[in-house]
Amino acid sequence: MDKPRRAPAVEKSIPEVTETDIKIRVIGRVIKPDDSGFTLEYDKNSIKVDTQENHKEGTLVRVFGRPTNMNNELVLSSELIQDINSMDEKVYKKIKTQGL
Repeated sequence: MDKPRRAPAVEKSIPEVTETDIKIRVIGRVIKPDDSGFTLEYDKNSIKVDTQENHKEGTLVRVFGRPTNMNNELVLSSELIQDINSMDEKVYKKIKTQGL
């Protein structure tokens, strides 16, 4: 018997994230880490990430998770966080804008 597949995480930019999204992935830099998570910022947009993992401020990460509403604030409940500091951010932006 086949195991049920997980829903794929849809790539979104931070301003595109909505509470109705099921599973997403977003890229950004860790800012303001604290005991309950951190704020993820990219291109002057930000979203709070709920996680038990510790990440250093300024680290470039890709967060896979589910958007939820916590205290009337959109929060990303993380399932997986990848450190992508070695990624060339300029190339990433070029690919995103030119669709290469």
